Amino acid sequence: MLIAILVTVMLIVIITTIQQLYETAFQHASERLTETVGSQAQLIESITFSALEGKAKPYSAETEATALALLLNTYKDHRGFGDTGEFALAKQINGNIEFLLGHLHTSPDNIHNQTRLYQYENVAIPMQLALAGKSGTLVTEDYRGVQVLAAYQPIKLLNYGIVAKIDLAEFRKPFIRASVISISIGVILIFIGAIGFHLITTPLLNRIHRSEYRMRLLLNSTADGVFGINIAGHCTFTNIAGLKLFGYSEKKLLLGKPLVEVLKQPELSGVYADDTSVQTILKAFQATQKDLHYEIPLSDQSDRNFIAEIRLSPIVKDDRCIGAVILIADITQQREAQAQKLLARTVYENIEEGIIVTNANTEIVSVNSAFQQITGYQQEEVLGRNPRFLKSGQQDQSFYASMWQQIIKEGCWKGVIWNKKKSGEIIPLWSSISSVKNPAGKITHFVGAISDISALKAKEEMLEHMAHHDPLTGLPNRLLLDARFELSLQNSARRNSKLAVLFIDLDYFKEINDQYGHKAGDQLLIETAQRLRKLLREEDTVSRLGGDEFVILLPDINNTTSALELAEKIKQSIKRNFTTEDGLTLKVDSSIGIALYPDHGRDTSSLLSRADHAMYIAKKKGKNCISFFQYDNTDETD
Repeated sequence: MLIAILVTVMLIVIITTIQQLYETAFQHASERLTETVGSQAQLIESITFSALEGKAKPYSAETEATALALLLNTYKDHRGFGDTGEFALAKQINGNIEFLLGHLHTSPDNIHNQTRLYQYENVAIPMQLALAGKSGTLVTEDYRGVQVLAAYQPIKLLNYGIVAKIDLAEFRKPFIRASVISISIGVILIFIGAIGFHLITTPLLNRIHRSEYRMRLLLNSTADGVFGINIAGHCTFTNIAGLKLFGYSEKKLLLGKPLVEVLKQPELSGVYADDTSVQTILKAFQATQKDLHYEIPLSDQSDRNFIAEIRLSPIVKDDRCIGAVILIADITQQREAQAQKLLARTVYENIEEGIIVTNANTEIVSVNSAFQQITGYQQEEVLGRNPRFLKSGQQDQSFYASMWQQIIKEGCWKGVIWNKKKSGEIIPLWSSISSVKNPAGKITHFVGAISDISALKAKEEMLEHMAHHDPLTGLPNRLLLDARFELSLQNSARRNSKLAVLFIDLDYFKEINDQYGHKAGDQLLIETAQRLRKLLREEDTVSRLGGDEFVILLPDINNTTSALELAEKIKQSIKRNFTTEDGLTLKVDSSIGIALYPDHGRDTSSLLSRADHAMYIAKKKGKNCISFFQYDNTDETD
């Protein structure tokens, strides 16, 4: 198509140019031919005048013949010029035209081949005009029927006419040849130019096409809606995402529409959600013609509301803003996620449980405020460290190995870990540790939640103490005594050692209670418990069974003497005066019964029963006595 246009333009230019040159050359040729005819006419008159030797008219036939012979002899070798040009000489006889020179193209060797044209023949018009006394040029047909350019002029001296003519074909030949050459050269140059243009522009066009393709691909592959507007705010282009975002099926439904009609906004109580309208945005852009950024609520064709992030960038051409490119993204999920993240962060920072987050290498990456309050460590002090620095040493390596094995295998572990605070205080922490995995199933983080259960542990210990200890004296009760008794029996059986049980009853305690009241009696029992503790080894146990009865368990004794010596110390200790808070001085004695393992029994019940029986024997003997159990019910006293 481009080549055809170039060829057409070239032809028009060449033809117009050659036509202008032809017309100019034709005018010059006519003038030169006229000059030639005129000069030939003057030449003939000069020759004739010389031949006539100044004779006056009328000339005789002989005189004219002499002049004609001289003329013919002169034109013998000069009848023509150029390839087709020739002269014609004629006179008029009785209204007819008689050509005096033979036609060059019909009688090239016979100059005397004369031709007579009779009157009224519509031929030899130039000669007729010359014989009529006129001069000039015209285009006509000659005796051959060929178009020629002829110049004519009369020869007044002889009443002759002379015509000089040349074929138009000869005149046109160089112009035709020039046209052919010019057109050929032009076509060749156009062809070469077209090939060069093709070779040069094809890669450029290919790059442009590839660039346009990539731009279209990029434009249509982005998830954001892209819109173009002119300076008046009308939509000029969009991408596929833009159509989908607002529920349009075709671009033609959008193109040319005002942006305020494309970007619909939901209304809440008569105002937009953030009091910013699309019209306001457009006015701001038209006023500033700079990059702008907004977040506003929009709705699509189905009235689905969403939060849109809008970015406007100006389109500048020749230092003049002609429109804008608008990127619109649906950030509803992003904003909801941010709200959820903010909520989670708020919970994270305000929850009472301490939260600790580590990476897959168990290096701490985050802790919350509760963690800092519980442990006493600030976040900057723990970031990048392994949580093992919190270990208290109260749990061995097997505990931690089992814990991590369960976390890796099951993804979660719960239990109590005893950790050390920054102050050095050891506290029990109820801990829940979970692993976090990515979609590929690889662990990326560990999250631990800890709660300080020191108060709970204290309550548990208090309850456990209350369950196993006498509430008045703090001594182990019967339940704890039985447990320790069983353990001691097992150890004694394994070691083949002796064990002694001392059953103690306070003498005259009932009288003190009756006389001074339960408060005084309680104080006496408390003081008694304290005196008994001071006399025992660490592995020994003293228990209050109730009322004024106490039991002492002595494991791993070497002989009965050890039990007897301790019983004597106990008796002497209890015998000392007691002073109450009210300043009362109280005095009691004690009766003590002793039973031995394995001599008097091999179980708790038997040994306690026989020690009680021995104590009963000691009381019968007058109180303030010590008695060993004997199967024959006889007494041994100290």
